[in-house]
Amino acid sequence: MHKLNFDLDAYRERLGEKAFSRHHNYLNGQVELAGIDERRLFAWVAGTDDLPYQVELVEDGFEFCSCPAFDESGVCKHLAAVAHTANALGGDQIRSLSGRFERLRESLSLETPQALIDRLATLAKRVPGVLEALEGEEE
Repeated sequence: MHKLNFDLDAYRERLGEKAFSRHHNYLNGQVELAGIDERRLFAWVAGTDDLPYQVELVEDGFEFCSCPAFDESGVCKHLAAVAHTANALGGDQIRSLSGRFERLRESLSLETPQALIDRLATLAKRVPGVLEALEGEEE
């Protein structure tokens, strides 16, 4: 996997200097990079809601954030925070994130159906939003 390179100046321009400067508030442990599949980066950013915002970035320009600001304007400080965090990754970090979801799928495929059911039930008890998602009430 190659070094990720997201254009922070473009986020500065789209957000404006004041909003862009707020992305720095998220660089102290509030951004969690989940994984990289091909050139698509998945992350969570702790925000003001109970659940973290889901963020997805692709170097070709596709982006998504589950926060209200993104819904309203198509850009937000969370995108800039994830881009900033991703740009700072070293090679070992990129390798560990690359293919993470595929490795998870492979590992889960080796488990018995009952072990998977038990794992999902435990997650539903411990992680907000999982129960609703498993019940099919997710958007």
